[in-house]
Parts: sequence; structure tokens; C-alpha cells
Amino acid sequence: MPPLCSDWFMWPLASVVPSMYESCRAAILRAVLPSAGVGQRTAVAAGALTLLLSACGGRPPSTPTPLPIPTPPPAPTWFLSGHLVSQTGTPVAGATLSSLETRSTTSDENGNFTVGGSSTPTSPYRLTVSASDYLTRAVWVQWLQSRPSITVDLISTLPPFDSAFYAEITRNAFDQPGSLEGRPLAIWETDNPKIYVRTVYEDGDAVEARALDAIETTIRRTVRDWSAGKRHVDVFQRGTETRSLEDGWIVVSVFHSDPAAVGHCGLSLLGGTAGDIHLVSGRCACGDDPVPVSVVAHEVGHTMGFCHVSDPSAVMYGAGTRKCDGGVLTERERFHAAIAWLRPAGTEYPDSDAGGATPLARRRITIVD
Repeated sequence: MPPLCSDWFMWPLASVVPSMYESCRAAILRAVLPSAGVGQRTAVAAGALTLLLSACGGRPPSTPTPLPIPTPPPAPTWFLSGHLVSQTGTPVAGATLSSLETRSTTSDENGNFTVGGSSTPTSPYRLTVSASDYLTRAVWVQWLQSRPSITVDLISTLPPFDSAFYAEITRNAFDQPGSLEGRPLAIWETDNPKIYVRTVYEDGDAVEARALDAIETTIRRTVRDWSAGKRHVDVFQRGTETRSLEDGWIVVSVFHSDPAAVGHCGLSLLGGTAGDIHLVSGRCACGDDPVPVSVVAHEVGHTMGFCHVSDPSAVMYGAGTRKCDGGVLTERERFHAAIAWLRPAGTEYPDSDAGGATPLARRRITIVD
């Protein structure tokens, strides 16, 4: 007599779960009576097997659905290499560079970086650079098929840099607090300025010669100081006629009484391409000096692009207090003015290349002191 649980009967189960096969085989053998006929034993075995298969979860496992394979991003088809440095030339490591047209990347220990994309970028495209202890900078990069490596400099926020002072002197945060985002830098926009000083008051009386000499000396010195040595007086003229504003020129007028600056020591335009300085004689006199050199240095500061600050010791102090200290810039003023002159006029706060803003030369921002 053939075995009750022969291979022709049990092989499907044995092929699925061997341990289940042995358990079911033993149960069938115990369930079938020895006196039963061959047909009975076969029927009982089949029924028992069906029952046990059901009880043991006897459906073969279904084939698992394979997980989708992620599609890898397209390989870059263009690259731009460059170098990151601080304003003093030190390599900047670990900075993050990103753009809508590029994948984010990080500068290496030497400040080197490479960015790339899978499609030709728009031109120009905006590249944002952020790093710990530096102002976040955004630059516009012109796409060129054969562009060589570029260098991007970042402004360190470590001392002696003072974020609050920098915001005051370059973005007028003292007189106009609030959101500074996007406020443009207003430094002098043309090359070395030409100076014209009117030598008579509004009533035709002659301005004191000593005052005129002090004005000239102070202007020549402070144009250099406020621009970190990047600008100097190109031409200096004196005359009695009234001059209109002209690009590249700073016109200086001295008044007994100036309707545009009632109650103030003077006024001037902020930055731009044409300067207009008004000085009020006697209003803020220091001893025998009807026009203190501190006032002249202050107005030249405005013309070169700088605003009022909260520091009482500074030339650009904005509380309107008369000062008779010689108009010498503080080290704080010199340092932050030099930082500002690392950027072109129109740079948006905190450190983003201008994105099509109206040229400052056409805004004619007047500051009255």
C-alpha cells in the first residue's frame, strides 16, 4: 500500500512550507483508521489536508509588489567654479551656495567651489552665498560658455564689524528705523569729484577768506577719508557765480540764512552723481569760525553716501548737537566706510547686488542737519 501522504498528494505544501508539511502529514496519519479501505483513507486524507491547510493559513503567499526604483536626478550639463574670500582675502570654508538654476554646494577648506545645473541657466542668474559669521551675499552671475573661475568676497560680521552701526551709517537706520531689507547703498557714484565753492553769500557779501580756506582743506581731506582712499578731489574751483547741479561736481554754497535749512547747520544730497552742500554761517559757529570744519566734514560724509549715527563721538552723529572737534572720523566710521566702499552704489541691504533698482543718481535724497 502506498504511503497515505505521498508526494503526489503533499508536494504543493512541502514546496511552500516544509515544517507545515510535516505537521499536516502526522495529523493525517493519526486521523485515518487502520481498517479503512484505500478509497476511504484517500478521502479522509484529502479532507483532513484541506482542513489543516485552512487552519495553518494554507494559502501560498502572494508575490510581493516590487517597490519603484527612484529616478536619479539628471547629471549636470554645465559648471561654474570659483573662490570665496573674506574682505581681507582669507578663504571662506563651509559656505553654502545656491541658486534656482544650480544645485546647492559647499565651499571646501580653501574656499573653492563648483556649482552646476542640468539646463542652461538664465542670464544673469542670482547666486546666494551664506556662511557663519558673514553677511549673506547675493550676486548676479552672467552666464558665459567659457567663463573662467570667479571670486566672491564676503563681509565678516566678527568684531570690529558692528551690524547696528553699519545699518545706521549706510542704510539710515538711525533716522529711519524699521525694516532695512532691500535698502540701497547710496555712496558717491562717479569718479573723483570736482568741487566748486561759491565765494559770496546769498546777499553778495564775500565769505571770509579764512572760512573758505578751512572749507577747501576739510573737503580735500574728508573726500579721501570717507571713500577709504578710493576717491580724491580732482578739481577745486572758487567763484562768485551760482552753479547748477552737474554730474561729477559737488557745488558748495555758504549762506547767512538758508530757507532750505532753517534752524540747521547745513544740508546736502545723499550720494548720487552730483553733490549740493549748503553751509549756514554762524548757525553752529565754534569761536571765531563761522563754519566749523566738523560741519563741513559731516556734510561731505552725506555727499559721499553716509547717514546719521547714534554715536555722539562720531562725525555723523545725528542729534544736531554742535561739535567743535576738527571733523576727524572715528576709527569706527573709517572701518565701516571702508566696508561700504567694497560694494557699488545700489547694493541692497544686507549685501545683495542691485536687481534693477532706480539709479540713486536720479533720486536726489536731501538730508538736512
